[in-house]
Amino acid sequence: GGKAARIFRSEDGGKTWAVSETPLRAGIASAGVFSIAFRDSLHGLAVGGDYKSPEDPTGNFAITTDGGVTWNVPPTKFPAGFRSAVAYAPLRAGVALAVGPSGSDVSTDGGLSWTRMDGSGWHALGFDRSGLAGWAVGEDGRIARFDPAFLQTPGR
Repeated sequence: GGKAARIFRSEDGGKTWAVSETPLRAGIASAGVFSIAFRDSLHGLAVGGDYKSPEDPTGNFAITTDGGVTWNVPPTKFPAGFRSAVAYAPLRAGVALAVGPSGSDVSTDGGLSWTRMDGSGWHALGFDRSGLAGWAVGEDGRIARFDPAFLQTPGR
């Protein structure tokens, strides 16, 4: 965040690092990349934006297909506002969730397009190792469980 929205990556276990520029919003202290997720060694998603403008989708999403060397914005619908976390659903090919204080979105095509799932604010999410459950946490101690069967349904 701040002056540049960059992602640092290592191909040797952290001995050396390279920097990749992203098209995510930058230039102010409240904007940048807030979360990344990879479904395999090549395909990844980055979310963020400006947390002081939670409804603004400007510069909130990018995708990589080369292991994070380059990040691009696909010419499709992306998440509906600032997003603080993104994760792929294990065992569900191409299904990903993005959450933020203004709601959550689901993609069933590897991040190429997104559908609004919920208007509740969430700050972080993750899936258990088995892939049978996903969890999101929000303000005031709120916790939600995502059922992967729900995530598999098109249009949800």
